[in-house]
Amino acid sequence: MNKSVRKIIKDRSNGRCYYCGEQLDRLFHMDHFFPKNKKHWLKNEKLMMKTFENGNCPINLTDIDDLRNMVPSCPRCNFWKSTLLVSAFRGSISNIVGKLLKYNNKFNMAVSYNMVHISHDSLVFYFENDEMKYKHYEIFNS
Repeated sequence: MNKSVRKIIKDRSNGRCYYCGEQLDRLFHMDHFFPKNKKHWLKNEKLMMKTFENGNCPINLTDIDDLRNMVPSCPRCNFWKSTLLVSAFRGSISNIVGKLLKYNNKFNMAVSYNMVHISHDSLVFYFENDEMKYKHYEIFNS
């Protein structure tokens, strides 16, 4: 995409990753908020009800590549999210600490010596913070 379109996408989140909030550089990624590989879900009412409140998806089948479905992402978040829906991406990240505690002795040592603080708070993406909620709603309903 050209520079002016990339700037519009980046400005949607004040130059930050839509997911983690990290400040983006010029090499940021453009992520399909609703993944391209999931567009078949839009035809399946049962799957839609599980994915979106009341089954209402703001992106229709003909515009999965529409700029409204493109969000700025840091490379780390974009690669990790891959083809996941946001709900599955949240679950994947939330499971990291449990796996580290179960399988990584070095991490457990750091926890034991209070070098790492484990939060039990719910994961909140940058686009879900108070400042961004309204912008996110506007993007998908423009």
